[in-house]
Amino acid sequence: MKKEVYLLILILFAFLKEVNGIAISPAKYEFDFIPYLTQDLEVIVINTANHPINATLSFKGDLARYITHNISIVELNASGISKQRFVLKLPGKIDTPGEITISITAGEIIPETAGISIGTAVESHIQINVPYPEKYVAITFTAENANENEPANFLVRIKNKGIEKVNNLIAYLEILDDLKVIKKFKSNNYTLELNEGKDINFQLITSGLSPGNYLGKAYIIYDGITSKESMQEFKIGTQKVELKNYTSTLLFNQISKVLFSIASKWNSRIDKIYGNLILKKEGKQIQQVKTEESAVEPWGTVDLNTYIDASKLEPGVYQFELTLFYADKIQKFELPVTIEEPIQQIRKQPLNKILLIIIILIIILDIVWIFRRKRKEKKEISEIKDDLDF
Repeated sequence: MKKEVYLLILILFAFLKEVNGIAISPAKYEFDFIPYLTQDLEVIVINTANHPINATLSFKGDLARYITHNISIVELNASGISKQRFVLKLPGKIDTPGEITISITAGEIIPETAGISIGTAVESHIQINVPYPEKYVAITFTAENANENEPANFLVRIKNKGIEKVNNLIAYLEILDDLKVIKKFKSNNYTLELNEGKDINFQLITSGLSPGNYLGKAYIIYDGITSKESMQEFKIGTQKVELKNYTSTLLFNQISKVLFSIASKWNSRIDKIYGNLILKKEGKQIQQVKTEESAVEPWGTVDLNTYIDASKLEPGVYQFELTLFYADKIQKFELPVTIEEPIQQIRKQPLNKILLIIIILIIILDIVWIFRRKRKEKKEISEIKDDLDF
């Protein structure tokens, strides 16, 4: 079983080798600060290439000096791994509160004629949560999109990161539309021990609210202290799509690809959407085709493609009538489209003829110049002979 797991890991890393030639695990360690905390840790350095490499391992950050290790160069066989151990020993006091990070960097060594350089590098992190003096509660806020007439969910996550117990905490949530508060929420009263966290949930009933973009604003008041506001946009969706862009020009005398870029305004997946396209001229139907079928993810965009045969159509302005079918909906669009003027070969001919005429004139002038020069030379020779005879 262990061999199978190991082989699976190697296959995974072989797949990733085009992204990086080196990897590191785990991605993160996290500790709450305790005076003189000591931790024996290790990272696994992985060679995702199919040839041996050497790598460096380095530690950076304000607390990196509290790392003890005997690591210089890590030698890795093809698709090999190496476990590297080190010790974290924190001091008795850290003056700076908050999240302090130590970066662990593994870098591939690239030999060069003038020395060595570091190629691909990856990082892991050690996060130390240093408590704030007196009372401090951290807050994060998450707002989820929803469909009309369905509940929208909100999460206020709090954690006591100070050095004192919190005795009285209330969370508040406001919903804004065009910067105007339209709904207010208030949580129960909570207490928080040191390093204790809580998730406080709110739910908005969207009945009566128009589809569109809204803003959620959350904050907390604890033991007389008001936190900073945390804000996040969210959407209330409707089962409708929007045409973002389309092919508005067709090529004369060709079969042209036509693309319609469709954006969903719905917070659920649309499993199937396709279009029926009619090309018209002054209201008269000329061609009718169907686009390919596709699915659209929540709030996603998809391109629906088809082809129009313009090989026998005259240049000019036409109309597209696009009918989209999705879920139990039918949505129509009337769109202008142009078939471009043909590129006349006759337009190219004058330029070609002018060039040909210029070349012929140059040749004629050369011939005339050569002929006149020879005549002049003959005349000069004749005059010299007459002088000599005289």
